[in-house]
Amino acid sequence: MSNTARNHHYLPQCYLKGFAKSPSKKSQLHVFDLKTGKSFCTCPRNVGAVRDFNTVELEGHAPDVIEKIFSQFETEAAKVLDQIRARHEMPKDADFNIFMNLVAHLAIRNPYVRKSINKFQTDIIELISDLTLATKERYESTISQMKESGVDVNDSITYEDVKNFHDGKEYTIEIANIKNIELEMTGIDAVLPTLADRSWSVVQADERSGYFISSDHPVSLIWTDPKLQGGFYPPGHGMRSTELVFPAIKEMAIIGTFEGEDRIVKANERLVASVNSRTFAFAGKHVYSSRPAFKLLDQKGNVRTISDITNIV
Repeated sequence: MSNTARNHHYLPQCYLKGFAKSPSKKSQLHVFDLKTGKSFCTCPRNVGAVRDFNTVELEGHAPDVIEKIFSQFETEAAKVLDQIRARHEMPKDADFNIFMNLVAHLAIRNPYVRKSINKFQTDIIELISDLTLATKERYESTISQMKESGVDVNDSITYEDVKNFHDGKEYTIEIANIKNIELEMTGIDAVLPTLADRSWSVVQADERSGYFISSDHPVSLIWTDPKLQGGFYPPGHGMRSTELVFPAIKEMAIIGTFEGEDRIVKANERLVASVNSRTFAFAGKHVYSSRPAFKLLDQKGNVRTISDITNIV
């Protein structure tokens, strides 16, 4: 167990280093903490990770088998990100596919998304339990069906025992990591074709415009139709009238829509501030920057810096 990896990056270090002062895993990131309003410097290794995020219990396999598989993919993604840093343009052919896989992974395999999906699953389990235990007859019918299907049931536990336990709510429901990862991979498979169908604007930034930031939830998706904004239904990756923004490196972000054409845009400071504001708004806890000050838009649309944060939030 001593050689088993436990600190699992949901944000690959090869991605995070693109927002550091220099593109190195040992270079420093400026991290802004949304919870405290404070900032600190650290290297990519120390952020974007959760202990045992990919740990699984599979007979015949090490607990970090999935982590090692993802590490192999990240090695390929690192090569593509190196090319993007060198050229500041969208990769092509096989490298484009790897890049889109990275975008899909960062959109889906995220602790905030996982928490939301887990809540949905536990709510469903609670609802099914409520319905099953609504009457003794329904409970006994369910037990009979379980026995017929080969489930080993302890007959010494009565309906009243189970009902009291359920009503007491002195328990927690945990979703196994292998189930989380299975659902996430299904989600990635669903998202990937939609990414390929989008038209992509490559937005290039430089010293004059200011640089892009990233966050612990770097893929953002919004409605572009004002009639749909603020509605009951959130945007989905396959839906028209949606816009996806992803900061790839500090000098380049991509914006994808189902309308329009592929293009390259040289950013001014307002466009950088607009993209950064999107990234900032979708962040969970941390925002990452190559510098302590980065550009945002305030509520009136003026370009500001993080030092003016109290006037922006």
